[in-house]
Amino acid sequence: ARALGVDTYVPFRAAAFRSDGGQGQGSVVLSEQGAELRSRSLVVAPGAWLSSLSHTLFGLRIPTRVSAETVCYYRPQAESAGSTRGPVPDHSYRSMPVFIFQTENGCEGMSGMGYYGLPTIDVPGVKASAHYCGPTVHPDARPA
Repeated sequence: ARALGVDTYVPFRAAAFRSDGGQGQGSVVLSEQGAELRSRSLVVAPGAWLSSLSHTLFGLRIPTRVSAETVCYYRPQAESAGSTRGPVPDHSYRSMPVFIFQTENGCEGMSGMGYYGLPTIDVPGVKASAHYCGPTVHPDARPA
């Protein structure tokens, strides 16, 4: 995003949102610390805080379930000398798709949610996990 000229503010805890000028000219977001951010356009990406933040800022009720998940990252094996397996496939986001396999994953009350995987992006490994197997938690009180 920064390479495209986008300014990011992390961490930033939004407290309020309002129109800037009332003519569709932009937006103002106020932080809990009193800072103001002004922009022509705005992307709100609250993650686990979607339900509470969408209600606070926009008056929208969007029900979500936040769960504490265990995920694994699998490092692809490097090609070894004398290997007859051929070249190692590219596991980066440039070549490997996201995959979702919807099948019974054994998680109580979440029948058919399945498994998913992500290519190597920021961590040197392919991410894989079962969907929604962890306990329901509050986003501010997740286990360490």
